[in-house]
Amino acid sequence: MHFEETHATGETVENFYPAKILGFITINNITEAVIQCSEKPLIWTDLSDKFFVKTVLGTNHDESYVTVPISALVHPLCVFPDYGGNRDSYIIVLPKKNWSRYFGNRIRQEYERTS
Repeated sequence: MHFEETHATGETVENFYPAKILGFITINNITEAVIQCSEKPLIWTDLSDKFFVKTVLGTNHDESYVTVPISALVHPLCVFPDYGGNRDSYIIVLPKKNWSRYFGNRIRQEYERTS
């Protein structure tokens, strides 16, 4: 999910929260997604650097379960359950379109390390 958030300083930042789509509702001819958001935003550079990152879905009903416009759904992610973690813990995989850059960077780093 893509959200604009305002810090205590008044600064507005854009954050992306991985979310689980629970369903869709239509009220007054407007369809929205019902979602459960992660506790923390996804830091894209972490995913780009590590290939896999862990996320935990929030369980606070007042903050983590929301309805959002369909336009807030921005990027599909490959996610699977963290079988060693709690039931709200998931592993996010770097999208396939980013794999060539990830592996190219790793090959370059290994080459530079051994040269």
